[in-house]
Amino acid sequence: MLRSKIEILILFLILIFTGCTFQRKNPMDPDSDVSQNPPYNITITGGVNFLDYGNTVPLSVSAEDREGDAISFYWYSNGGTFSNTTGNTTIFTAGSTYGDYDIVCRATDSVGLYSEKTQRVHIGKSQSGILTSDEVWNGTHTLTGDILIQNGITLTISEGATITVSSNDILNIGGDPNRVEIVCYGNLAALGSEALPITILGSIDVPDCWGGITYHGTGINIDYVNVKNATTGFYSNKNISLSNLKFTKCETGMILKGNSGNISNLLFANCNIGMELINSSISISTTIFNNCYDGIIIDENSNSDMGSISNGNNSFICNNFNVINLSANNIFAKGNWWNTTDETIIDEKIYDDEEGGTGCVDYSGYLLSQP
Repeated sequence: MLRSKIEILILFLILIFTGCTFQRKNPMDPDSDVSQNPPYNITITGGVNFLDYGNTVPLSVSAEDREGDAISFYWYSNGGTFSNTTGNTTIFTAGSTYGDYDIVCRATDSVGLYSEKTQRVHIGKSQSGILTSDEVWNGTHTLTGDILIQNGITLTISEGATITVSSNDILNIGGDPNRVEIVCYGNLAALGSEALPITILGSIDVPDCWGGITYHGTGINIDYVNVKNATTGFYSNKNISLSNLKFTKCETGMILKGNSGNISNLLFANCNIGMELINSSISISTTIFNNCYDGIIIDENSNSDMGSISNGNNSFICNNFNVINLSANNIFAKGNWWNTTDETIIDEKIYDDEEGGTGCVDYSGYLLSQP
């Protein structure tokens, strides 16, 4: 009977306490009836998601206090240093260790109650591995193993950057176990300029030094990028349009599979194969195939418009075949330069229905000089 009464009393007390709302008293004066609340609405401005080693960023913070108390601020992080650790403004300097770090600001009121605001920052450029945060590559950078850009992650390569890629792959998470690759399932933004192009090259100046760029992603914006020494400079199975790219001394400059889009103002120089199209329908203009063994291979059910209604203005100066048409489609290649005006030589350097029972290549209206 006594046990039942105790249990009922405990239940009654629980119900009373559950229905009550307690306010936090002034910790500096426990006998005070004035309730206190910690600062709230803490806002850090000026921060960034990415910093390279040693880079700085100015930060400021604001907060509110319900009782109108004065607020002091304290900054701390295990990923870098601050020009000052107190005050509502400071300058954060990134440390020298790669990783994701928290910048924290603690706001404390005049009675000692505090709240904190945390902002995550990624420090350093990956040399290999799976990107878990957005990164910006600028200046000079070296890759020692595969880079995989996850869905939802953006890799930005800044204007004028030079990326040197090792001839040995320490990671092997790409398709080639022996060569470093950049594989994108997320977003790739490589925005060079005519004056300051982006260069991605092998550590050894030979074809096949590194794997190349493979794009399966959700967003791409690349301009004025020079790719050198790759097995396949650029591979994509997405519908994209590309311009202002150079592929030098690659086994194959570019492979497009299942693509439709426009290609313009590209250069393929000293490659074994300039471009290969697989089940793709691509319009190509103002593109140069210079000193490649073969210029462009049109494979399987592919189609290419290299000049139909208007001139293609492409230049083909290849050692073996300028165009190899392995598809059953007839290819328009009007208004291009074939490094000669001798139709016999032009025809000899085009592989089409005459050689393999495939579709023909219409090279009529060829240019009399290089555009």
